[in-house]
Amino acid sequence: MKLRLQLARLLSIMVIGIGSAHADAANDVQRFIAQGNLPGALQRAEASAKGADARLRFLHGVVLMDMMRDAQALQMFTTLTQDYPQLPEPYNNIAAIHSRAGRWDLARVALETALRNDPSHLLVRENLGDVYLQLALSSWQGSARPERPDPILQRKIRVAIELVARSVRDGRGSSDVTTPPLQR
Repeated sequence: MKLRLQLARLLSIMVIGIGSAHADAANDVQRFIAQGNLPGALQRAEASAKGADARLRFLHGVVLMDMMRDAQALQMFTTLTQDYPQLPEPYNNIAAIHSRAGRWDLARVALETALRNDPSHLLVRENLGDVYLQLALSSWQGSARPERPDPILQRKIRVAIELVARSVRDGRGSSDVTTPPLQR
């Protein structure tokens, strides 16, 4: 359950008045990301930050996330949601940041907002299911009483943990089965 960024879809959605300079910068940032050159991507994004379009600002946030600079990425995506409230992708990445920190309720709110903007966004729907699973698992674990085990509750916990573990084995999550990140 790792929050995935769908760059192809993002590019088709975020063609909001892109000037050629910003388009070139966004293409450069994407190329640097694909090459694994996050410092280069960050430098190019920051050099073009003034007056940047939604696509470049979004990519800037993605680079910050990939560099584990979540506070800055969260600010970038939050600002994008204020400037472009109709776009689901920034909300999806906000949810990824919150899930990485174990803030499942905030992740849920961000994903539900994204779905209000685009009810057919399949990745957001999948991520919301993952968040609901994590919220259920946390609730079930919190209600378990070791002195008087409930077999039905224990089975629910085992099944939920197995679902999370399968995501990890399939390469779609982290190695920590108690707090899997979402797909971005």
